[in-house]
Amino acid sequence: GYKRTTELTARISDYRERMVARGHAAHPLVPKYCLQHPHHCDLHRNQTAWGK
Repeated sequence: GYKRTTELTARISDYRERMVARGHAAHPLVPKYCLQHPHHCDLHRNQTAWGK
């Protein structure tokens, strides 16, 4: 199989933002700049890794 880290990065970032919106304290997963400018960071780059 392969590891789909691109989808994981987006999903966990969205989950964190929902938790913060609900009032939970959470440390940032990526710099705020990357959330405001996702195409300037590697958030949406294909990060698929092949594993054994």
